[in-house]
Amino acid sequence: MKLAALLFALPLFATSAMASDFQQMTLKSDSVVCFDSDDWDEMIAASVDQDVAAVKRLVNSGACRVITSPTRVSYLDPAAGGRGALIQMPSGKTGYTADEFLQQ
Repeated sequence: MKLAALLFALPLFATSAMASDFQQMTLKSDSVVCFDSDDWDEMIAASVDQDVAAVKRLVNSGACRVITSPTRVSYLDPAAGGRGALIQMPSGKTGYTADEFLQQ
């Protein structure tokens, strides 16, 4: 039983250890995060085209998320091609967002 509890806790220890190696930033309220680079590219295109239906589809499908309150994240790296930033959420899940959505 103790071993099972330890195994369930391991991701928490690993996540906090990995995240501490990177710059911590705050993801602002009403920011958008997509969890796959293709979905992030689609979100950018939908924003440029003002395609509200495509934006809603990405959010409703769970491919992207609107962050409703300021959230501390780890800034991993600028996304390739100047499309935004690669971040790590508190859960350890990585995602793409716009640099403008991040603050120190």
